[in-house]
Amino acid sequence: MHRISERDSSSEMTSGVPDGNLDVLLRWSRTAADQGLAVPASARLVEISRSPANWWATTTDRVELAWRPTVDHLFHQVRLGVVPAAAVEFLPDALRTPPGVPRAPVTAPVRAARPEPAPGPERPAETPTRETPTAELPADPEPPAPEPVPDRATLIFQALIEWRSAQIAAGVDGAEAIKDITLRNLVKYNQTGEDVIRVKLPGQAKGLASDIAAVFARFGENTRVQDVAARQAPVQKAPVQKTPAQEAPVPVTPAGQIPAAPPTPPVPAPKAPERAAPQPGATLNLTHADFCDYDYPETDVEPGRITLTPDADGVALSWDPWPAAHGEVVVYRVVSADGSGATPPSIYRPEAGELLAATTATSIADGRFLSSAVRLFEVWCHVGPDVASACARQPVRWAVGHEVSPVDSMTLTEDGGRIIGRWTVFPGTRAVQVFRIPLDGAGPATGNPRNQICVGQPNLTGFVDADAARGRRFLYRAVAEVDLAGTVRLSRPRQLEILVPVELTPIADLHVEMGEDRSTFGLQWTTPDSGQSVRIYRFPAEPTAGLDSEDRDESVIVAEGFTDENLIKDPIVALDPVRSQMIGVIWPPNWERAYITPVTVSGDRVRVGTTRVHTRPLAAVVEPRIIERYHTQLATFGWPAGAAAVQAFVGSMSLSPEQVCAQHPAAEITKQVHERDGALTFRPRLLHWSGCQVCLVPVAYSRGETIRGEITSLAYPGLERLRYWFEAVAPGSYRVRLFLQAENDIQDPPPLVLVRNEARLPLEPHDGQPVLFDSAAGSVPHCRIDGMLKAGRAVATEWTFDTSRLRGYLRVFATDTRRTRAVAIFDPPMRYLFIPDRAPEPRPAPEMPR
Repeated sequence: MHRISERDSSSEMTSGVPDGNLDVLLRWSRTAADQGLAVPASARLVEISRSPANWWATTTDRVELAWRPTVDHLFHQVRLGVVPAAAVEFLPDALRTPPGVPRAPVTAPVRAARPEPAPGPERPAETPTRETPTAELPADPEPPAPEPVPDRATLIFQALIEWRSAQIAAGVDGAEAIKDITLRNLVKYNQTGEDVIRVKLPGQAKGLASDIAAVFARFGENTRVQDVAARQAPVQKAPVQKTPAQEAPVPVTPAGQIPAAPPTPPVPAPKAPERAAPQPGATLNLTHADFCDYDYPETDVEPGRITLTPDADGVALSWDPWPAAHGEVVVYRVVSADGSGATPPSIYRPEAGELLAATTATSIADGRFLSSAVRLFEVWCHVGPDVASACARQPVRWAVGHEVSPVDSMTLTEDGGRIIGRWTVFPGTRAVQVFRIPLDGAGPATGNPRNQICVGQPNLTGFVDADAARGRRFLYRAVAEVDLAGTVRLSRPRQLEILVPVELTPIADLHVEMGEDRSTFGLQWTTPDSGQSVRIYRFPAEPTAGLDSEDRDESVIVAEGFTDENLIKDPIVALDPVRSQMIGVIWPPNWERAYITPVTVSGDRVRVGTTRVHTRPLAAVVEPRIIERYHTQLATFGWPAGAAAVQAFVGSMSLSPEQVCAQHPAAEITKQVHERDGALTFRPRLLHWSGCQVCLVPVAYSRGETIRGEITSLAYPGLERLRYWFEAVAPGSYRVRLFLQAENDIQDPPPLVLVRNEARLPLEPHDGQPVLFDSAAGSVPHCRIDGMLKAGRAVATEWTFDTSRLRGYLRVFATDTRRTRAVAIFDPPMRYLFIPDRAPEPRPAPEMPR
């Protein structure tokens, strides 16, 4: 029979429960300590085993950090399926003594958990004598802090492992079939009774249930951990006794110390059962050795289905009966095998499976702990005139069933409104389906697909649900998935319920808006989650600071003035699905400023929100107007009373004034500068040539906050800018050509007219005599440019005129007044616009002003 002397690697879970991790750490620490190296304490090893991925992130201990490469290597070996003993034995030399690991102190005293033996006749107490005066005795070194003692569960598990190793060494049948995970789960779920333990053990191991219960009995509920640790002092392993009747020597127990329980004597192998006629539905005390060897006979029997139903201890198996003839005895041989989705369990012959029971009934119970992602059950049928004959005949695979392991160690916690679920699964589990089922009494708690969450995620170690509604109770159900040969099989559900607590949400976005008559105002804010209500208080002075730092009892803020007298009692109505509002709240007639504070309430707990200070709205600016210059724009207005400054906001005409004022101001003028200059100047940037919206807003300042008054919106139509100059057609010629350059694209430029005034520079198109332009088409009084003038591009027009007979001043004007956007024409320097009385000397064409 194959013996399992170490942990079955398939029993390791894929999450944070330390199984093989703790075992390998304990083995390694004992080996390293024997070499005189400093190692972490046992209690610390338990903590490290529970966080194998990031155990080192929260430690600053020099010894632990020095051993980090070794510990991570051991964890990796366990995840790969290496048994802990082999992982420690084949540890690379470089990891046995990494750099920086200190030696353990040689003078360290005996651990506190192992007290010094009392003086006895064989070892008298050493007392000071005249030959050894007390003054000459060396001073005792200061004892170091006692090493933490492992917790009770760890000590029990260690004791069970040592007990099982002793049984295997003694050759006790069934001991090698007991897996580490079985022992750990017995400790984890505190299943200490002999009858309960027997249900959890496989095959012949059931006969060892009383011995395991005896190990538990050594660790009574009232036993102190320190006393338990004292019992677990290292003991020299005695050689294997060949004769079970021989008794092991009893160690001498020092006075005052709890004696350790004597080692359990090996249990002899059970005798072969007598072949009495079975009772109907009886379980037979048979092993695989009592059946004939399977020689793969041909059969046309198609296996049926084993029905698996959960019961108190595990699962109950049932199957259809074999159609036996009169006088035939049917022995059902129920076997099982563990595996995963990646390595499906297989039983190619009955001897290859673990014998669960040999019975004449058509149902049994399997109370063993699951140790893999999926467990395969098979029922093999032996038929004969009696039990012995049936066992000697070839069996037929009669029924097959699979049990998928559900999630284990499921927990639910709440963190900031998020529900965090954690569990462990066995390797080979493909995914875990998670359902959030509301427990509102509207219907049964069913796994409706609409209740499934975290879809598309494996959820192998748990989930995070950030969408659970606060103030409601939910049932979270987890169902494991395993892929077996392309077929998805589901486990039994594991489920827990939780009430999502209400976390008071402080109102931080309270918005105050004054009414048009300036005697009422409205309030708006984001509606908190369900289970919370909002109260609004109004004060003439600032309320006590610091109340908004945390949730408080309502009585605390009542003492600070949050009373019914200061409560705004106007009804709260919904503005939209996410915001609430109050409208038409009366502004106290004699108040220039109000402090408005929202308070979130749930039961007798409150959370004070952000206080808003509000003053009466400032009046709008008076008679605003935009004055246009070629290189400057001014906004003139009458100063509003109470304003400290006026801000100008510029935006698109398609936006509302409120949207325009939500941007950064383009310009700002204070009252002092306005009194000096009389207008707000837009600089360094001009208003856009294509037009825009200008909003003037008076502002005041209070407690570092900007208080805005009423908005005045002005429509700026825009301004197209055009330069012109003249150049001689040829050097020394009296005929000159008109040149144009636009600062921005001008679609369909307006007609231009050239005006001469002998006495001064013309001021308008009719202030002088028009000068005709000459072109190939003839002389015309207006110059028209078809198409578009591109921004920055100089255009030499076809229009020319003769200056030989002209005297005085020349100037170009635009004559089309029907355009919605005006055109500003920039004159060249004056010297180029004046024609002297005598003929000019030849000169180069004037440069365009820049």
